[in-house]
Amino acid sequence: MNIQNPFLSISASPLGGELTSIQLFRQEILYQKDGWWQHQDHIIFPIIGKGNRYSCHRVALTMNQHGFPRTSDMMDVQNSDTSMSFSMSSTPDTLRSYPYPFRLKQTLELDDDVLIRSHEIENTGEEVMPFGIGDHAAYQVRFGHARLILPKLRYIPQSRDGITHSFDEAFPLSGEILLDAEKEFMLNQDTIIFRNDGTPIVLHTGKGVAIEFHYSSPYIAMWTPQNSDGFLCLEPWWGLPTRDKDPLELAERSDLNFLKPGQKALFQSRVRFFLD
Repeated sequence: MNIQNPFLSISASPLGGELTSIQLFRQEILYQKDGWWQHQDHIIFPIIGKGNRYSCHRVALTMNQHGFPRTSDMMDVQNSDTSMSFSMSSTPDTLRSYPYPFRLKQTLELDDDVLIRSHEIENTGEEVMPFGIGDHAAYQVRFGHARLILPKLRYIPQSRDGITHSFDEAFPLSGEILLDAEKEFMLNQDTIIFRNDGTPIVLHTGKGVAIEFHYSSPYIAMWTPQNSDGFLCLEPWWGLPTRDKDPLELAERSDLNFLKPGQKALFQSRVRFFLD
């Protein structure tokens, strides 16, 4: 499926509602699976990160990393020249690993050179529903030439086994940061989890395009594999992966979202693309 205007052309797939192409004046910006990572984007729900350390109703459960939308077929529920939406609901399969009925709707909308991405979550069950949500688009960069304009932020370190610590500290880099080919800016972390202060982050890709991220999420994750793949993810996260002092029970964790029965919530981000 495709939407477009004079600035942008966006394509997405009903499989997971994932982005498959972002073009600015016909120049591709989204990673095209031409390296190690065989994905381009995910909707992250209902967990963020690994799904091997949690319980619901005191029963230990597991699910795939970042949840199940990326392996789920989503229905096209709305489409126009500049907007498209996909929807999925809980199924017997999802309820086995996450026993909370839900409805998830994603909308992609163009506003000149801005992509607006919205996730609407509805609790269709009969008890309070805990969840995390985010997205995971990968943007092409030329390491050694790309630059990141980063405000002074705090970040939450992770251990080598992917467990997020219960403390944060000042990120040692700010201002204009060269994204070096050795990826020293990642501080030997698999993922950098920033606390978002609301200031836009700007990525100069080194390929003639700049991207300005306007995220309302409390956290922003930065990820790129340590090998030579030429992409960077800057992801809005409403929630956190498992922290080292978290209880196993999802409903008892403090860094998640909670919806009462019948309640809806909207999570929205804006990303602007322009020639550099």
